[in-house]
Amino acid sequence: MSIANKNMLSVTKGFWFVFEDGINAIVAGGSGISGNEYIYVNGNLVSEQKSYSKTSKHSFEVDNNNYEVDFFVPETLKGKIECTLSKNKKAIKKYKTLYKYECSVYKIFIYFLIVFGYTFSIIHYHLSAWSLIPFLVAMYTMGVVFTMSNIIFVEEDV
Repeated sequence: MSIANKNMLSVTKGFWFVFEDGINAIVAGGSGISGNEYIYVNGNLVSEQKSYSKTSKHSFEVDNNNYEVDFFVPETLKGKIECTLSKNKKAIKKYKTLYKYECSVYKIFIYFLIVFGYTFSIIHYHLSAWSLIPFLVAMYTMGVVFTMSNIIFVEEDV
């Protein structure tokens, strides 16, 4: 898995949070699918674990300072993640993923075209009920793509 250089949340690349503490670049990330979590300091892996729980904690030491990275997933199905960096038991920075809920005419039009195309295909080509499976996969994929495009990161200084 490659290390990200900016905050991101992606189905294929996982979630990544980038913290700066003086000269140290701390990158926390992982995969919501595999459950693997990684902490890198200045490009070097310092902590790795697998977690499927709503909370997990990574502790490590850099330059005689004790750091902790806490992951918290308040809403699993929506992919909301909070990540807090603590230095010497004091929280110094927190990132949260939030959604910009927006309903654009473009997105409604895309969904309408997909439903219209599916309905036309069933009627015109006399498709079986099994054709519903690829249709539902396409609708789910479109939903994930549109949702991922609406995720923003909010930095909260603690």
